[in-house]
Amino acid sequence: MLKEAWRLGLMSAEDYQRAADFANVKATREPAGEYLPEEVIGALLAVCDADLTLAGARDGAIIAVLDACGLCRAELVAAQYAHYQRATRMLRIIGKGNKQRTIPVNTFAARYLEAWLASRGNAPGPLFPRLERGGNKIRLYAGRPRQMTPAAVKDVLDKRAGQAGTGAVRPHDARRTFVSNMLRVTDAIQTARMAGHASVDTTMRYDLRPDEELRGSADRLRAPQVRPLRPAPTSPPQSPPA
Repeated sequence: MLKEAWRLGLMSAEDYQRAADFANVKATREPAGEYLPEEVIGALLAVCDADLTLAGARDGAIIAVLDACGLCRAELVAAQYAHYQRATRMLRIIGKGNKQRTIPVNTFAARYLEAWLASRGNAPGPLFPRLERGGNKIRLYAGRPRQMTPAAVKDVLDKRAGQAGTGAVRPHDARRTFVSNMLRVTDAIQTARMAGHASVDTTMRYDLRPDEELRGSADRLRAPQVRPLRPAPTSPPQSPPA
């Protein structure tokens, strides 16, 4: 706001510098959001497997990719069919600030993605298009599949969570869970690269690993042997009296 006022000539450079010269307030908070246990993801996928419509195959692939790749909603709906290399299981993503990254899809999620693509076909357009009411036909616009909206991804999770009885599942919690799971198996730099974070500090704010897991890690630290570094010095032998 101050910078815009300076640009409009409403304040001098000296007034701007004086108004902006204050110390930042430093504070830390626990990470926001909830960790999604494996059982929750499994329950969501189970109800998708039981749905034999196109919607079941598409929603199962969406949930599996969210869990395995940690995409945000905007990235997921913007992904195109041409962005997924099926032979190598690599998915190209365009993230915030038009930043591009390529991430691997693990074999579990790739099975769901392949099952969906077998029904979707190879038409150009969004990887996860909108469906007609009833969930059995892809919605087209000018002959091409129509793109979902980010809000529709939340609707998918709300619907499947209601069917599975898991309670509310928020799309960004899947991203937080992905980061937490990645930090179990690799370092923060690789995790930040996979998540599309410019800073490792941002990645660490996504870490939602349970306290019990952190306690277990602490308990696995080495236990030092309690012993003197050197043997205790002995007194020199006394000479017998003359």
